[in-house]
Amino acid sequence: KTKTTFFSNFFQTVGLRVRSALTCKTYQKAISLSTRARQFKTSGEIVNLMSVDSQKIGDWIGFFPFGIASLIQVVGSLAMLFYILSWSMCFFILLF
Repeated sequence: KTKTTFFSNFFQTVGLRVRSALTCKTYQKAISLSTRARQFKTSGEIVNLMSVDSQKIGDWIGFFPFGIASLIQVVGSLAMLFYILSWSMCFFILLF
């Protein structure tokens, strides 16, 4: 349990740092926009759209280990089923 908590906290911290860095760069870019670029959208709209994207990237990094763990569990379960049931397991999977 301690390792799981450590890795979960580690990846959430990394995701938070990435999100913060992306948001910082977004604000810097929005400040340096030319008047021609601001004709179509205001800098507030651009920052809002880009900060939502950086939020999604930060969240994805935070939950990345859970996706890997799920994939490992599925592959491990299928390997055990194949060991127990042999080729009949493949027929069962083809039904679904």
